[in-house]
Amino acid sequence: MGLGMAIAVGAWSMVAVIALVAAAGLYMALITRKQKNTDALEEARTDAKRWYDMLSGQLASLSSGDDPVASRALSDASERHTAAAGQLAEAVTIGHYRQVRRTATEGLRYIGAARARLGLVAGPQGPPPVAPDGRPMYEEGYRAVIPDTMDEPVRVSETRGPAKPTVRGVARLMRHQ
Repeated sequence: MGLGMAIAVGAWSMVAVIALVAAAGLYMALITRKQKNTDALEEARTDAKRWYDMLSGQLASLSSGDDPVASRALSDASERHTAAAGQLAEAVTIGHYRQVRRTATEGLRYIGAARARLGLVAGPQGPPPVAPDGRPMYEEGYRAVIPDTMDEPVRVSETRGPAKPTVRGVARLMRHQ
């Protein structure tokens, strides 16, 4: 009975050691995963804040003068700025920060439309594009380009009335004035 008991204790000891090693490995994996999620969240927050700050700077430094189309574009950009500020204040997930970035980018497109209307260089449309090797790419003589897809008509909803003018609507107005 002494030998059988020793074997049983030894087997249970081995099971306990294996369980402890597995628990330690699981704990380390969870800590690593949590750190990666925290890093990704911080990266998303920093990126969203950069786009929001860029929109803030452009709004602060640009005036439409007497041009009604540029004035409307700046007004729309200001609305996006206000929306992005609210979204940024409430953001807690990566998806929320991505929405802040989308809203700020849309505001920057309105800024680009206003700058083009005023005959100015396009200005920043957001962080510069990045080449596959990670270097920023710049285009010679960069100016706002209004794609052909912006000729779409402004949508009208029977229940809500005219839709708010979009970048497409501002671009269309710019070409016809």
